[in-house]
Amino acid sequence: MRVLSGSYAVLFALGLFLLVSQPLYAQGIKYLPGAPQTQQKSNSVILVAPVYYVKVTYPNGGEIFPLDGAYQSITFSAFLDAAKDKKYKFQLELWRAGKKVGSINPSPQEFSLKNIESGFGMPQYQTGAYYVSGGGPFDYYVASPGSGYRVRVATYLDEKLIASDESDESFSFTSAPPRGEPRTELIKPNGGDTYELGKGANVEFTYRGLDPYKANQYDYALELWRFGKRLGQLIGRHSLNVRSEKLSVSENIDNYQNPETLKPVKSESGGGYTLRIVIYERDTPITHDDSDTSFSFTESHPTKNSNLTINTSKTILDPLQNLWERIKKLFSR
Repeated sequence: MRVLSGSYAVLFALGLFLLVSQPLYAQGIKYLPGAPQTQQKSNSVILVAPVYYVKVTYPNGGEIFPLDGAYQSITFSAFLDAAKDKKYKFQLELWRAGKKVGSINPSPQEFSLKNIESGFGMPQYQTGAYYVSGGGPFDYYVASPGSGYRVRVATYLDEKLIASDESDESFSFTSAPPRGEPRTELIKPNGGDTYELGKGANVEFTYRGLDPYKANQYDYALELWRFGKRLGQLIGRHSLNVRSEKLSVSENIDNYQNPETLKPVKSESGGGYTLRIVIYERDTPITHDDSDTSFSFTESHPTKNSNLTINTSKTILDPLQNLWERIKKLFSR
């Protein structure tokens, strides 16, 4: 092992001191002043290195996203104290041209470090949607088309900001194709059919023009009418998937809810019935469609008994009966 001479050792120590005394930087990573640091003494030289950091990995610049309401993942890496896992909270923010536009998640969220590392179980966010000053699930805005956008991740521990990072380069949003006014069309039942009471029927309808950013705000309901008079709503309202344009479900269309008593009512046999599909946005009806012509209900037919007869004279008990007869013969000798 070679040993440095005295003069070389002094030069080496001086060079090392100048090297480690410079601020430590990593491209794209922001170390906050006052963040916890580790210190290690080695031959009177203090080595200082930051402990906490986060780094945005996607979107990280150059991406182009249409404002169509699709859900996207925002990924980032983090180097944090594993002993304090599930105590950190992360705020995702949308920035443009150096100014904060809004928060992507309404308030800081708790993420597991394992989820951050693997990406599994991390939430997705609608492209370009953001919140201002918190807000509820419906109090969001949508970014304007254009360039210069970045994502910033801010990390908190005990309500204190300890690290942050943003996309290395900017990305862009483009306008989505026009969607038109909301509308729906009832395909089945559309008239001329006869349904047995109590057997149910296939209901099929299409819909279009719904705002993709209002994914959790649309419901649909089915109403039964007869001779132009509304009898009532089929029991129950159901959520509607805005990412689709067609739905087919099996429903008991002969059961409806009395609008005054709210009790279930069974339809009677006969004709003149029509069905209406109604689409709601946050309890407000926005579009509907009816069967083109009327349909009928008829009493259900009882199931005919099969001509197959079962011979009960010979059953699984026959072997036991035979055994019992043999035992009696044995003791009768």
